[in-house]
Amino acid sequence: MLLINHVFRCVLLLLLAITARAQTTTDASQFVTAMQLGKSFYALSEKTAVRTTLYQALVDAVGDSSAQALMQEHLARAVEQRQDVWNDNLLSAYRAHLTDAQLLSIANQGKASPHAAVFLESRKRVSDDMQVMSADLLLETVAEGLNAALSAASASEPESESTQP
Repeated sequence: MLLINHVFRCVLLLLLAITARAQTTTDASQFVTAMQLGKSFYALSEKTAVRTTLYQALVDAVGDSSAQALMQEHLARAVEQRQDVWNDNLLSAYRAHLTDAQLLSIANQGKASPHAAVFLESRKRVSDDMQVMSADLLLETVAEGLNAALSAASASEPESESTQP
């Protein structure tokens, strides 16, 4: 869970550095998308996946480079299927600590927003909320991606020839 907290903190600091927006956000529900906050989902999933016994089984089956490629391919699919839920959870976490007006201001003005400091101050609480709201989602995503990668690895292995008596 500390990993989730660390990743969120890094992402939030990087995103505040972005001040120019190609489009103005007019709906607070678009805050996560406008700030690209949901992009951390894949990185967090990958960091979690490589620490599992399922990933080690994949490495044992196909080797390091093939395991990494298979994991990335199948994890990306699993993340894509759940990205909207992750983003909704993230928006809920922010809305618990910031008003829609503050979210809009931050989305449109970045660190120039008068609410940027509040945004930064809320990051620990948002991260804690996300750990509670999204831990199961993260684990399900990782398990699905790795199980799919293991299945793909098994399917691509040549069948051993059986010896007939």
